[in-house]
Amino acid sequence: GRRNKVKEASGIFTIMKGYLLAAIPLVPSAICVLVIFFKDSEFIKIFICSLLISIFGYVSTTSFIPVIAKYTAQKGLSGKDLGKKGQLNENVDVPEALGIVAGTVYLVCTILSQLAFAKNDKQLVVYNSGLFSICFMIFLGFMDDTLDLKWRYKLLLPTIASLPLLSTYSGSTAMHLPYPISTLLMSNNELTLLGSFINVFVIVDTEAMGSIVELGNYFLLFMGLQAVFCTNAINILAGINGLECGQSYIIACSILFFKLYEIANASSII
Repeated sequence: GRRNKVKEASGIFTIMKGYLLAAIPLVPSAICVLVIFFKDSEFIKIFICSLLISIFGYVSTTSFIPVIAKYTAQKGLSGKDLGKKGQLNENVDVPEALGIVAGTVYLVCTILSQLAFAKNDKQLVVYNSGLFSICFMIFLGFMDDTLDLKWRYKLLLPTIASLPLLSTYSGSTAMHLPYPISTLLMSNNELTLLGSFINVFVIVDTEAMGSIVELGNYFLLFMGLQAVFCTNAINILAGINGLECGQSYIIACSILFFKLYEIANASSII
């Protein structure tokens, strides 16, 4: 009896330690939220609305995964967990293709955010193009789980999926370079050999001392290639337990902090 209690307490401690470690990347974002609360009262409404949508997404995902897992297992969409090799449960079938659940819930949450926050036609176009690209990527992921696509197709399809975003992009196409790199393009108020070569294809801003490079249409090519890199940088770790979702979580926390930091330094969020 005492040994079981010790094991139970150890298990609870391990779980709590995991939650505490997971909360560390959220600390900078929490500080930004407190700063924004004191600066703009309108943010409270937006924050509560976003929090409710997030809770809805979490509850929906955790509720639907066990249900869909039964159907995928019945259709033979399952495999062995190689990370449990040598353990008693190494031969237990693990349901696959469950990313369709999280992807679908994410689409629903994004649509709810669109209804709550989109204020004009331009924002609606951005939301719709993003939703279209996400739908394509979810379809690609489900195809990969069921058809086991080859890598050459995995490199091509994300590029096609990014086309809706590229066709509606209307923001800046300039790239801002940090100080050490900008000196490679300009030195002593003149373009270097490298800067002159790059200036043939794009525009190096001499007034900004090489710290701004106007890429033009090359920026859209860069965005398309970035979509290929980001999707495969995540997918390539899918076979190693914890790394795929852990990497996605860290990236999500960094994006959250970046956006909240921008809001905290802005005069108003409206």
